[in-house]
This record gives sequence, structure tokens and C-alpha cells, in this order.
Amino acid sequence: MRYRVVTAYLMYLLLVPGLALKLRARVVNGTAGHPEIFYNGTWNTVCDDDFGKKDASVACGMLGFNSTTAVAVWSAKYGAGSGPVLFINLRCVGNETSLAQCRHWGFYRHYCGNWQDVGVVCTISA
Repeated sequence: MRYRVVTAYLMYLLLVPGLALKLRARVVNGTAGHPEIFYNGTWNTVCDDDFGKKDASVACGMLGFNSTTAVAVWSAKYGAGSGPVLFINLRCVGNETSLAQCRHWGFYRHYCGNWQDVGVVCTISA
């Protein structure tokens, strides 16, 4: 059993950095709104559960915005998104280049609905 866990973790470390380069991101309303991640042929949303400043920082950095001033905004601000929910319970350190590099439950493993989609406010880099 321990061998499987270690092997799975090592595979995760090997595969996720490559995956991070393939993910595209956008914010629905330009610099403020729902962050969406293009994965598996569709635009996906992110659940607001445990989404905080560090997660917003990574999301804004992914988009080419100033990540030091990023703000997480809960779903009530922008309403419901429309795509499948890709991530829940992100645990970013803050230095990742993609949300896929942050700890999370796995792709499409969640209990969220679109009414819980997170929002971010990003600023343009100077």
C-alpha cells in the first residue's frame, strides 16, 4: 500500500508541471470575475470553498496580471458561472505558476455547484 501512495505521488509530481503548461485561463469580465480554466476541451470554473488570497494570486499570475494585489471574491459578487467545476479546496503556496500545481482534491472531484464559483479581482502589472 505504501508503495502505491509513493508511486502515485511521484507520478503527480512528474505530470502536473507539464499539465500546468497546457492549461489556459481567463477571467470572464477582463480583470475581475470568474476565473475559468480550459481543460479537457471546455472552459471550467473553480469552487470558492477555501479559496483565498494565495489561490487568487496564482490565478491572477496565470493570467499575466499582478499577483501581489490579487483578491478572492466569493460567488455572490459575480453570480453563477456556467462551466463544469474543475477545482475545489485549492491549497496554493503562492509561488505556483498554475492552479493545477496547487494541492486540490483532483479534477472534477467536488460537491460544488456553479452558484459557488469563485471570483477574483486582478490588477494589470505595471
